[in-house]
Amino acid sequence: RPLDALEELRLACNALLAEVGGIFKVQVGAPGSAVYAFTDDDIIITKGQSLAPHGTLDDTTNAVEATYPEPAEKWTMKDAPARYDSALELADGNRRLPESFSFEACPYGGQVQRLMQAMLKDARRFRTHQFFLPPDAWPLEPNDVVSWTSDRNGYDNKKFLVVGISTTPGVNAAVSLKEIDPSDYDWSAADALPTAVGWLGKIGVPAQVMTGWNVQPATLHDAEGNAWRPTIRVGWAGGLDDVERVWVQVRLAANGDVVFDSDSMRYASPYYALLQPVFRHNTDYEVRGRYIPISRRPTEWSSWLSVTTPDVATDLDVTLDTVGEDVRQTLEGLYAGLDGAFKRLADLAASVSLQGSVGLLDRQELRQQAGEALAQIIEERLVRATEDEALAQRTLLLGAELDDATAALAQEQIARATVDEALAEQTNTLTAQLGDAFAAGQVRFSVAADQSGVDARFSVLIRAGTGGAFRESGFYLEVYTEGGIQRSRFAVNADQFVVLNNGQRPLVFEGGTLKLNVADIGTVRAGYMESLNNKMIVDLNAGRIIIRS
Repeated sequence: RPLDALEELRLACNALLAEVGGIFKVQVGAPGSAVYAFTDDDIIITKGQSLAPHGTLDDTTNAVEATYPEPAEKWTMKDAPARYDSALELADGNRRLPESFSFEACPYGGQVQRLMQAMLKDARRFRTHQFFLPPDAWPLEPNDVVSWTSDRNGYDNKKFLVVGISTTPGVNAAVSLKEIDPSDYDWSAADALPTAVGWLGKIGVPAQVMTGWNVQPATLHDAEGNAWRPTIRVGWAGGLDDVERVWVQVRLAANGDVVFDSDSMRYASPYYALLQPVFRHNTDYEVRGRYIPISRRPTEWSSWLSVTTPDVATDLDVTLDTVGEDVRQTLEGLYAGLDGAFKRLADLAASVSLQGSVGLLDRQELRQQAGEALAQIIEERLVRATEDEALAQRTLLLGAELDDATAALAQEQIARATVDEALAEQTNTLTAQLGDAFAAGQVRFSVAADQSGVDARFSVLIRAGTGGAFRESGFYLEVYTEGGIQRSRFAVNADQFVVLNNGQRPLVFEGGTLKLNVADIGTVRAGYMESLNNKMIVDLNAGRIIIRS
């Protein structure tokens, strides 16, 4: 209803509303200046007078409570900070006498607090007077402010609000006055009470901080106990729930380049790890860590901690031996894959290659035999899809046999995806054998991506021999992840490695020796140099030159 809406607006601005001769008169905020001033001498003493110095207990208020619509909480009614005054409660006999308001038309928390304070102070203005004033008070209207100086009451220009006025047949004016104080509406930032807005969105899990994080310089030793490579030891807090791995990053302190980035550290006792030795000796680094939970809750990085690697110089022989051993192990794995291909060829020919595999299997054979001669083409295709894995695999075999001669060509293709891994691989294998003489070759291309990084490798292997003696050769190209950093490698296994350039004398690596006709080198780092005729020796490590006549 209109009157209800008008009342809500009046309350929102703490207004006083009076109807005077059919016109609404509104007083908003602090009262204005007095429009009429009088003293005790102006009061009609032949008429009655009354004074109410304080109200009844039911009319007494010493606390204000309120609600208002809060926009930040989707306009729901919110409790404003209550206005309590212990001094007033003590004066009222240790009783709290609250009055409640609902400011439905005021969606501003600050304004509501100002209204509550003004209402509480105004509620303590108890004194009211009723008496008659002379005819010159006729123009007064309700909500006007008057000023009264009274020796009898101790008033000195005290402000009162006209709450009611009526005229009498004797043209005098009967007035009802209530004490007011404009300072009741004063406000400062110190008057504001603390308030908070409740969060309405989804309450997320707070990010876990990296606790117990520490870094130290460390040294890796060889089998004989000699210092081999500088590295960094990282440690973290133990016994935490819902932590699967630890993510570690290392950057150069000088320029901020990240040289190590891996989240493959398992979270398990003894709750520390030595990082892969990819660091330079006596170099300043900065290291930070982060927990990787089993669930999907958020975690935070630690701060960067400084560390200087030990001054362990890398020996050239040690470096060459380490790289050589790494390549040798890789080639052994590749040649083992070649041996495994021979067995898979035999299984495929015997109809046992993918039999029994879970999924949809399709096998097709084309075979013809005449006496000791056999020719066949076999193809198998397998697909499988579960909640945890998707797999597609195809195997093709072409084979020919006659007496002691056999020849075969096989092609294997596989694509596999899981929640945390993707892999694709293609392999072509060829074999030929006559009696005890045999030759085989394999071309293999594989790519993979998992949580530890990405890898890609292309390899070519060949093997040939008679009886139990054979020779092997091959090479591989790869991009691999080491310590969270991408690296690449080209490795060759051959008795003799030759590079030709348009008929010029070749570069040859054979028997552990590199031979070339001309070397145009900007910087040479060496330990020992010797002429071909042994007449001049430069021992760089010892700092001496030997010349023989």
